[in-house]
Amino acid sequence: MIPTGFFMDLPGTPPSAGALRDRALGRVAELPALHQLAAPGPRWGRATALDPARHIRTRDVAPGGAALDAASQELLHLPLPSGAAPMWDIWLLRNPGQDGYRLCFRVHHALQDGVGAAHTVTRLLTDDPGTPGPRAHRPVPVTLRGLTGLGRDLYGSLRRDRSWGVLGVPPADDLAWSYRDVPDARLRTLAARWGGTVNDMYLAALARAFRAWHARRPAPHPPCGDVTAVVPMSLRRKGEEHAPGNRLVFARVALPCSQARPAECVRRLVCDTRQLRTSGQREIAGRLFNWAPAAATIRKQLAITTPRISLIASNVHLPHDVSCFGSRVGAASMFTALPHGVLCYVSLTRTGGTARCTVVHDRALPGAGDLPELWLTALGELEATTPL
Repeated sequence: MIPTGFFMDLPGTPPSAGALRDRALGRVAELPALHQLAAPGPRWGRATALDPARHIRTRDVAPGGAALDAASQELLHLPLPSGAAPMWDIWLLRNPGQDGYRLCFRVHHALQDGVGAAHTVTRLLTDDPGTPGPRAHRPVPVTLRGLTGLGRDLYGSLRRDRSWGVLGVPPADDLAWSYRDVPDARLRTLAARWGGTVNDMYLAALARAFRAWHARRPAPHPPCGDVTAVVPMSLRRKGEEHAPGNRLVFARVALPCSQARPAECVRRLVCDTRQLRTSGQREIAGRLFNWAPAAATIRKQLAITTPRISLIASNVHLPHDVSCFGSRVGAASMFTALPHGVLCYVSLTRTGGTARCTVVHDRALPGAGDLPELWLTALGELEATTPL
């Protein structure tokens, strides 16, 4: 059972449990994914009624950010509602006597992918239910480069990054999370300066963070190699915002951790991701997943090769000026529990003028909780570097 979802931080006085329940359950009828029931066999059933006590939860935590984060971390392990209840819930985490609170929306990944969950949480909880979620994917023409890239990625999924053996150690099945915030304007300024996208800057800083993390490992250790990040790419188009299921494909992006020069690291990433965006690889992969014979083969292969995935890196942009219960969302974290054998998930979530880098990792990875801090340091390094 793999939950995905969002933590959202808001200032001010939290809503009452009744207000949260009335808002969410008053809108859930518009969201078909939240009525889906797991059933024996390959089909999904449909719930005829929802139990508020199972889907809308509140919890008071001790004062301070550390207690709030600890309570949030517990939700990574807590089972979702199941059986006769659809597998999703909302948690209101309150700090009595403190200004501010955290809302958490969790949903089984089979019901919603990350972008679908972003649309859902926007529709369920914002003051204006018409607030748009992430922008819809705009298809591009398919090219031979796209077909070649897809074949290369499928072949690459059969191999593990041997230079990063630490990412292939047996999992402890104990998850932890950490994060750091930066003004979103810093990433946008970097993107304009380097001629790339915010996602390029996020991934470049992540590559530098992994390089710094590698340097902290006890000696002797092998030279720092590149890390392959599995990057989800949404296929949701306009009108499909709230459709049930997973409408995404994956690309494999090499993070150039081996590069000693920050400028060369950014140059490589900007080049690789531009080719990925413009080649039509996403469109070809989407067509294969919609073709039943190929989809069955690919899904079986992915199930077999999941332990060969070293890292998952996501990026989602929520509305910047979105409010819930009269307060503007100040920051948010997209998260997912880790598939079996995967030890690290990193996300960048942008909203409220804040970009938050979040890491969910298995405790079998020593020091992985420092990656957001190292990512923050890497951003400063890129800001101090002259573009090529």
